[in-house]
Amino acid sequence: MRAYRAAGLRRGVVATLNLRTVTNALRAMKQGEHQGRTQGDPWQLGGAFVILPGGRLVYEQRSDAAGDHADPEAMLAALASAGARA
Repeated sequence: MRAYRAAGLRRGVVATLNLRTVTNALRAMKQGEHQGRTQGDPWQLGGAFVILPGGRLVYEQRSDAAGDHADPEAMLAALASAGARA
């Protein structure tokens, strides 16, 4: 939990259930996705971080709503760019 807070990630009913959550859910349903069984804390929003050896942060994304996911291409681009600068 301390790492979660230190990363600045969000948690709570209001943070999780908002208009953006509805938009993300509708987009997912339109693409044929469906909500499976919830695991873990349903009110905890996630994020994605790419941290290089030595602790250098080259990518960060914090979810603003349920269904707000990091762009894998952006993560890979950040990693590739960091490799070029290493």
